[in-house]
Amino acid sequence: MDKYVEKIVRARVALLLKQPFWGTLATRLQLVDATDDESGWCKTAATDGRSFFYNREFIDKLSKDELQFLIGHEVEHVVYDHMDRVGSRDPKIWNAAADFVINLELEEHNVGKLPTEKTCGVKPCYDEKYRGMFAEEVYELLIKDPDFKYVEFDVHLGP
Repeated sequence: MDKYVEKIVRARVALLLKQPFWGTLATRLQLVDATDDESGWCKTAATDGRSFFYNREFIDKLSKDELQFLIGHEVEHVVYDHMDRVGSRDPKIWNAAADFVINLELEEHNVGKLPTEKTCGVKPCYDEKYRGMFAEEVYELLIKDPDFKYVEFDVHLGP
């Protein structure tokens, strides 16, 4: 087992012990190293509902708690069926809307620790003003916000 798979497996086991809901679902996602994909599509992590795609360089930057958060994050995209709910919406803005909802929920339930721009080089979608909203509601606000700049924390559609 390479060190990245081992790090991810350890984080999933920790989730199983601390947060069984997220941990159990995380173990159902197949681990896929997408670092060397020619298209370079996976800069962080992603899911297509069956697999947990990851970039080794991104995983390397995360602490144990941040990795648990990331795994929980991808699990929630599956739980909320964000891949199918995108419909005719802009996929990048939809992903950001879903990320805002997920990140707030994971923090509320103390699932790991939200990675920060300082620790991982990527600014996560996080804003208290979206607390309690569904991804559809956040999406409608984002498409009307001329100042919104899409932040790629993950890509949940897979390759």
